[in-house]
Amino acid sequence: MIPLYELWLPVLVSAALVVSMSYVLHRVLNYHLKDYDRLANEEEVLEALERLAVPPGNYPMPLPTTRREMMSPPFMAKRERGPIWLNVMKPFSLRKVVVQWFAYALMAGLFTAYLTAQAFDAGAEPGEVAPFAGMTAFVGHSLALWQRSIWYQTKWSRTLRSTFDGLVYGVLTGLTFAWLWPAA
Repeated sequence: MIPLYELWLPVLVSAALVVSMSYVLHRVLNYHLKDYDRLANEEEVLEALERLAVPPGNYPMPLPTTRREMMSPPFMAKRERGPIWLNVMKPFSLRKVVVQWFAYALMAGLFTAYLTAQAFDAGAEPGEVAPFAGMTAFVGHSLALWQRSIWYQTKWSRTLRSTFDGLVYGVLTGLTFAWLWPAA
């Protein structure tokens, strides 16, 4: 078994490649522009929300305050009547998002390193390391996304595009680990 500290380079390089590739997928190819629907009256909604001065937070509506209320006929009628609203109110900082994304990519790489080090010794064949590390990274970047479509009705097309991204990130990570895997 390889000590985890010996895999710092593939973890770091794969995280940098994942963040760089996500820039290409999101900003150059632009196929994620279809992830959200635009409100026809977006400007009016933004002005109304600004006037209301809603503080940063996650706001589902309607929102019950107790389990009992959630099962009550008035709440169920409100939910059935609709609309259902899931919204995040927050100031946006691209710098903060990129830093958090890099930290996440490092964490995915760290888990990939741990599991791959359990499966392979130093000097393992790149053709064995790449698919194992790649699949591990793919799972880390993709599987939980499906819960958003199941529970929060995120469009499946968005989830599938993001799953494809995870596949790309997994391939990059797998190839990086195979390339930088310690020799025997």
